[in-house]
Amino acid sequence: MDKSNEKALMARLKRGDEDAFSQLYLLHVKKLTYYIRGAVRSAVFTEDLVHDTFIKVWENRGTLDPDLPFAPYLFTIGRRLLLNFLKRAQHENQIVAEIARQAHREENQTEQRLINKDNQHLFHKAVESLSPAVKAVFVRCHIEGKSHQETANELRLSQSTVNKHMIKATRLIREYIEVHSRLTLLLISISALQLEQTLHCA
Repeated sequence: MDKSNEKALMARLKRGDEDAFSQLYLLHVKKLTYYIRGAVRSAVFTEDLVHDTFIKVWENRGTLDPDLPFAPYLFTIGRRLLLNFLKRAQHENQIVAEIARQAHREENQTEQRLINKDNQHLFHKAVESLSPAVKAVFVRCHIEGKSHQETANELRLSQSTVNKHMIKATRLIREYIEVHSRLTLLLISISALQLEQTLHCA
């Protein structure tokens, strides 16, 4: 289209001519769509931005200067809307990312509390699983805070025997907790998976 015809269409649009608006739309919509689509990579958002751009043109038709080219005017409006969209999208993405990070932190803290609480329970269970002789030594030395010599005197054992019982108790308790902690983590993972599946199905 030559400049004189475009100038005439812009003059008509400025007066509120809908047919002139439609002709200008058909002349420029493909280039504007291509430009915006290159930035947002989304057909849906592109369509919305192109639509909003031409709405702005119509709403501000009174400010048109028919002596100036229409394309730069159109693309200035489109670029402004595009930049606002990208800024808003970036801000929303940051909010979503922060919410996700916070949820992940809270999930980890909750899981850690469960694990710590369960480990305390496992510790007591592990002590209870010891043989009576080994348990008696461990309880006095580790829980009641008595020295190996005091424990040996109280139980009428040699200090060497007390040392051996403590070494054995420590090894057995560690092994008990390691085995059952893995089971605890597995159960927590299974519970989390079941919860996730339930939420997806809801």
